[in-house]
Amino acid sequence: MNLTRCIIIATVLVACGEWNAAITCETSPNLPNGEIADGCKSGSLIFTTCPATCNNGYYIGGNEEVQCVYVPGSNDTKNVGEWNYGGTTCTAITCETSPNVLNGIIADGCGSGSLLNTTCTVTCNDGYYISGEEEVTCIDTPGSNDTNSEGEWDYGGTMCTAITCETSPNVLNGTVSNGCGSGSLVDTTCTVTCNDGYYISGDEKVTCIDTPGSDDTNSEGEWNYGGTMCTAITCETSPNVLNGTISNGCGSGSLVDTTCIVTCNDGYYISGDEKVTCIDTPGSDDNNSEGEWDYGGTTCTGPGKSYAWIAAIIVPIALIAITLIGYYFFGRSTQGSRKKSNGGKQAGVIGLDTTYENVQRGDLYETVIHEDKYENVIDEDKYETVIDEDNIS
Repeated sequence: MNLTRCIIIATVLVACGEWNAAITCETSPNLPNGEIADGCKSGSLIFTTCPATCNNGYYIGGNEEVQCVYVPGSNDTKNVGEWNYGGTTCTAITCETSPNVLNGIIADGCGSGSLLNTTCTVTCNDGYYISGEEEVTCIDTPGSNDTNSEGEWDYGGTMCTAITCETSPNVLNGTVSNGCGSGSLVDTTCTVTCNDGYYISGDEKVTCIDTPGSDDTNSEGEWNYGGTMCTAITCETSPNVLNGTISNGCGSGSLVDTTCIVTCNDGYYISGDEKVTCIDTPGSDDNNSEGEWDYGGTTCTGPGKSYAWIAAIIVPIALIAITLIGYYFFGRSTQGSRKKSNGGKQAGVIGLDTTYENVQRGDLYETVIHEDKYENVIDEDKYETVIDEDNIS
């Protein structure tokens, strides 16, 4: 049986006639990166229409359907139709910008133009720890229903957060300079100064570092002291004051500012500060461990203080007394042995260091002694004794 059919294209009657068989699309429709709904396949009759959908990661353009249509110019001799896609295409959705994680680095492979579902790992910079999924993924813009070409980066909560030292650093017997405290960032560094009486050793600084072995997986750092310590300065030897005794408490290993009293032995008197003190070695600037004893001029000198005033009084008096006694007895024993007539006056003993022609005095002479002769001895008063080893005329 012959069939009469008309072909209508764009609502215009193109051809009517009789065909010996139905016109069909002999192949199945094919939409790259998309799918055609059931009902359109090889052998589908002309005018068969099916909706098209794109695969994940692709967005649809055009009519979004396919239809089996008559092929003009075939003269109806082949009874073969073809699929009309109406501009329907599936185009890849891409992330047009490069992903960015603040204070972090994204592995190669993720950049401008990355396809949907492209995934890359994230690594944080030194001093930062990672949280979240630790990766970024290019995804279709939520709610777009594959209707546009632009995707977006899904960070999955991935963040790089600063690692901090939550507590303030502490150096026993020392002070840490400003800038280091609770909440200090990794690599924050401050200098250490020791208290008076202590010397510093080690790096002389503290630094906030990432906790070793944490692999940047937690937020808490720790203080690295680099062996920095403040150690007490001590006087390694015992103090010694010659002819004196030092009170208990001062010896080998005494700390700086340790002070003890000095007492002198019997027969010695004390001078100076009367004490000894362990001090930091002058000019060392607290960079060594050894102090030294400061005696403050303390000495023990003999004879002792308790006898000095007696000697100071008795010795001069004894010398004067011995001299006077000797002169008295010596003068008495020679009185009268030598006399010179001089108005009935007795000549005294006259002592001079040089020769005088005349010795005159208006007052009494107790003694005049000379080793050379005198021409005249004249006096208005009497003389007790005149002694000379030579002639006195």
